[in-house]
Amino acid sequence: MNMLNNVPFLRSIAGMMLVIVVSLSVAVDACMRTIPSEDIIMARAASCTVGTEQYGTFSPAPGSRVPSGSTVDLTCAAYAHTSSTGVTRATCFNGVLSPTSPCLPCPDGTWVFDATTNRCFKGFKGPAVATPCDIRLPCYGLAATYGAPSDIAYTLNLPALLDAGTIAIQAHVNSDPAYHVGIGDPIDLSYQLIDGTPIPPTLINPLFVPFEPILASSATSQFMIVNIQLGVVGFDDIVCTNGVLAFGSICQLQL
Repeated sequence: MNMLNNVPFLRSIAGMMLVIVVSLSVAVDACMRTIPSEDIIMARAASCTVGTEQYGTFSPAPGSRVPSGSTVDLTCAAYAHTSSTGVTRATCFNGVLSPTSPCLPCPDGTWVFDATTNRCFKGFKGPAVATPCDIRLPCYGLAATYGAPSDIAYTLNLPALLDAGTIAIQAHVNSDPAYHVGIGDPIDLSYQLIDGTPIPPTLINPLFVPFEPILASSATSQFMIVNIQLGVVGFDDIVCTNGVLAFGSICQLQL
């Protein structure tokens, strides 16, 4: 009899519990709908991944993802440059970054790029006073300035050295229009790069200024310069003597 009397009460409790369960279900469902998974997927698809650029870097860093509508900036390395009208800012739109201009090798157009060695060549002024024969002297500080290893210029792509010398001669970079390069002549016209690589005579002989080369009278170490003679820019071998470093040097950056 007591249990029958309690039936309405039990039914009331059960109803209340059902209301609570339904309410919780609605609340959980409402929370899940605030950030739908399809919206997350669409937002990620609309963002852009920052890539890489030879001779330069992007900000934010390569590999980062940026949302649609944001921008990414390109900075060329100190040993590289972009054109005067170059585009260095990209915008992300629907998952695609707009294109930027490439970073070109070498600090500016006064340098000569040698694609065979990935080096840049340029003529620099020599010291004002005579010093021991250190043809690398004008090249020592370039690494700190441009963030790339520097040295006296050398390559088997000999026309690239002559091109750099021609630019320096025409620009009157040095008072004496002659520039050391990284070619030696230890004895008897046996030309080689400063790293010991032999230079075939058929490669270098056609590139001398008129009336050169002249056979060395002794085994005295000889150096090679880019010189101009009778209006012709070419190679000229010389012996290290006092004052010879009044000549400039063609230096290189190794990219």
